[in-house]
Amino acid sequence: MAAMTDPQVRAVRRRDRALRRLRRTRVSAVAAAAGLSAAFAGLVAAVAPGHTVKPASESRVADTTAVTTAVKTTTATTTNSAPTVSSAPSSSASTVSGAS
Repeated sequence: MAAMTDPQVRAVRRRDRALRRLRRTRVSAVAAAAGLSAAFAGLVAAVAPGHTVKPASESRVADTTAVTTAVKTTTATTTNSAPTVSSAPSSSASTVSGAS
């Protein structure tokens, strides 16, 4: 195997520097794109109105309350008695909400 001459060594070093520069440029471009995307998303989230997302547990409680109220109202209407409101959940409400 022949040894590399001085012009060949310089060419290899020049190529290696160019490859390092290209890699730094690519990494910088990807980081800048990610940063700009995050900034734009934050801006849109702050400016544009949207819907508030409820946690799953709160929506289940609201659904159970609505079902309990509907069951009590239906029961009161069919038996011609005044609807009763209790703070403790009834067994029929837990059965109905468990099915959904």
